Amino acid sequence: MARKKLTSKSKKRTAAVKVVIPSGRCPHILEGRDEKSVLKWINQIKKSLPQGTIFQPSAYKYWSRQFYDIFSEEYVEVQAAIDNIFNSKL
Repeated sequence: MARKKLTSKSKKRTAAVKVVIPSGRCPHILEGRDEKSVLKWINQIKKSLPQGTIFQPSAYKYWSRQFYDIFSEEYVEVQAAIDNIFNSKL
């Protein structure tokens, strides 16, 4: 069976990579727990992701653990802000 040649007119298909739990440290600092600060932080992360990479809300929640203790009220506030941001986009 002959292989089809790729030409400049051929469309390349790439699948999006959906990240649920990111690896490594967060590349940006979360400066506050209010929704505006969290949205700014999410947008900074999105801009630094490789093309075709999509972070699920759980990925941002996972990285927020680097800034607040998971048993603190501050952590709960950040989690709620992430939920509000993603629920408002539906």
